[in-house]
Amino acid sequence: MNELDEAYKKYVEKSRNPINTLAENTEERCVIDSISRKITIPESLKIAGVMADNNTKKIFFKCHKTAQIADLSKLDVSINYLNANKEADKHHCEDVAIEDDHLTFSWLISNFATRYKGEINFIVCMHNSKTKEHWNTTISQLTVLEGLETSEAVIEQNPDILEDILLRLDRVEEGTVLEEITSQEIQDLFK
Repeated sequence: MNELDEAYKKYVEKSRNPINTLAENTEERCVIDSISRKITIPESLKIAGVMADNNTKKIFFKCHKTAQIADLSKLDVSINYLNANKEADKHHCEDVAIEDDHLTFSWLISNFATRYKGEINFIVCMHNSKTKEHWNTTISQLTVLEGLETSEAVIEQNPDILEDILLRLDRVEEGTVLEEITSQEIQDLFK
């Protein structure tokens, strides 16, 4: 069994337990080293989900609240990421909390991040637009597994064809159809 299969097996086992998917498990956190800026990701969290998953996985993070001269607790926290198709987005972390000498926060993974199978590259970014302080981690990765989600892909790949079909359907409802549309003609539209 390879490393990805083993991580997927752990992911499935954890996802069957509602406590692990809906509540914070303090043992299952990504830990940010404030000196090296590297994020250590537990094996069980390395799979972000399956293509098109939306808001069904939350990843928790922990970091020292100070880094060299920066007080990270005074900065806004976001996750900047590229999905597997290299499309960029940002998740603003609303749940930043201070626990002893650490900051904790989470990332609820959206379907923009899981739109494509492959690797999500991400960093944790802490910043303050007023003071111009800006602190980043190094790039880390999560994996999105292959799934099958068809509706969005068809719409994105064929907007003109779908608009034409909808227009013809409107004509059918209005009774103004001058020609009959066969199923073969519809199939030909998608070729």
